[in-house]
Amino acid sequence: MCHIWKLFTFKSISSLPVSFAREIFQVSVNPTEDSQRLGMSGDLQLAIFSHGIGLAKPGMASCFVVWPVAYIRQYLHESTSSTGKTKTTIVSLEVGR
Repeated sequence: MCHIWKLFTFKSISSLPVSFAREIFQVSVNPTEDSQRLGMSGDLQLAIFSHGIGLAKPGMASCFVVWPVAYIRQYLHESTSSTGKTKTTIVSLEVGR
């Protein structure tokens, strides 16, 4: 799950191709006022780039929003449960200027 507290798009580098990502994770966005305003809901792909992170809709070739590392203000990574091969991890991000 990816819980977005506050979001501010950095439009000059949006639509970065997902194929450039170092890693891609399947995430579910918990709805917040900001995530809904930016059209982020349901299942998305979290793409990790060398200089930032981005979100893409499954099956899309490009991220619809990308944040440079300098814009990531808070980050929390927490594993909540593990049963066999299934592991639940919560990633919380606060992104902005």
